Amino acid sequence: MAGGRRRIDFAAMPSHVNFVLLQENKMIDKRTLLPRLAVLGGLAFSLPIWGQYSSPIRDVSDPGRAPFQSFSQNLLLSGDNTPIVVTSLPVSSSQRLVVDFINLRVQGSRTLPSILTVNVSASATLPGFQITFPVFPISVLAGAQQISLGLQSFRFYVSAGQTLQVQTLNQGSAALFIDVAMTGHYVSLP
Repeated sequence: MAGGRRRIDFAAMPSHVNFVLLQENKMIDKRTLLPRLAVLGGLAFSLPIWGQYSSPIRDVSDPGRAPFQSFSQNLLLSGDNTPIVVTSLPVSSSQRLVVDFINLRVQGSRTLPSILTVNVSASATLPGFQITFPVFPISVLAGAQQISLGLQSFRFYVSAGQTLQVQTLNQGSAALFIDVAMTGHYVSLP
């Protein structure tokens, strides 16, 4: 034995002796072998789950769900409060619109409104609904234009015979430019 190492001929020994020698050298430990194999097996079975993803276009668990998105740019003259119609569902519609997110942008050279209202009109069977939506001014470096923004995640329902609209009063002496963006989905009714 040179330098305190012993030389072992593994080919000349039976397999159970090899396992014992490996255990002594801590390459395989009997106590941790089964738990390690169980963890590796669990990871191998969960790999197909990690490879799955959901499609934003088609929902497999709810095939009656179709995406909705709307964007409109509108001009609101001084003293005007004409509602901005986003969408309207016919009375015979077999779907309900669920709005999940709204983004409002107001731009003008003078006084900007601090609130807008989002309305769903009444139908023959459902009452109307309205929420007040705040918009907040942001600083603009170039020009004399002022901009206010508002964005909110919420849940809003529009059923057959109802109209979804945005409204505000332009109290300034100049026209306002209002951008309205909404996203959501249609749900098929039974």
